[in-house]
Amino acid sequence: LLMNGTSDDRLKLELDLRHALERNQLEFYYQAQIDLASGEMRCVEAFLRWLHPQRGLLLPSHFMPAAEESGLITNVSQWMFDHICLQWRLWRDRGLEGLNMAINLSTSQLMDQAIVPLLEATLERTGVPASRLEWEVKEGAVMQHNTTAAAVLDSITQMQIPLAIDDFGTGYSSLSYLRRYSVKKLKIDRSLVDGLPAEGDDCAITDAIISMAHPLGLVVVAEGVETPQQLEYLRTHGCDLAQGYYFSQPLSLGQFETWLTRR
Repeated sequence: LLMNGTSDDRLKLELDLRHALERNQLEFYYQAQIDLASGEMRCVEAFLRWLHPQRGLLLPSHFMPAAEESGLITNVSQWMFDHICLQWRLWRDRGLEGLNMAINLSTSQLMDQAIVPLLEATLERTGVPASRLEWEVKEGAVMQHNTTAAAVLDSITQMQIPLAIDDFGTGYSSLSYLRRYSVKKLKIDRSLVDGLPAEGDDCAITDAIISMAHPLGLVVVAEGVETPQQLEYLRTHGCDLAQGYYFSQPLSLGQFETWLTRR
């Protein structure tokens, strides 16, 4: 919405984003992925947000285009990598062993080759094992066959950072990319989860995704789980992990740590 305004609006947003990076106005909101067999938390997904002083809490779709146009996309990526690695270390030091951190890579970031050396340097500096990070990319971004994006994904694969495919099951799929990029996790889109357990087509597609994924050694995550009925259907049909409002909405750091202590 913000990026559809006048050129003055866009310039103002770019200037504000530059200030936001200097003033630490970006933040992550967190949501757990829960193991449906054990009830344990296996992964925490981090959602980037910008707490704009006038416009309130902004989603990446509102400001990532501005970051790309202004040349700040690499700066935003650096902020994300620094903070996600720092948070992983803090939680590990507090006893949260075996936890993965998932972060969304936007299409803009996949088009920025500079993020690969940035990421390598951040991992080396912070000592976070690459295998403890997960990069979530939308299926459509993988399927575009853009050479820059493919090179970035190849590099991430070589670094042994697990890839998760977001919104799986909503578009056409060429399953060859699951092998090429060493995908580890498929996320069933919330639009399919919404229809469980009543909608026959949604059930059939969900079952098919799980049946296809497991022989390939892939972990299946259901997004947008809100009801006990959805949870029970997914558990009995072999889904591995779930996240959604049934457990908690995406929470600020302080809210999430409070939620953790109550579990």
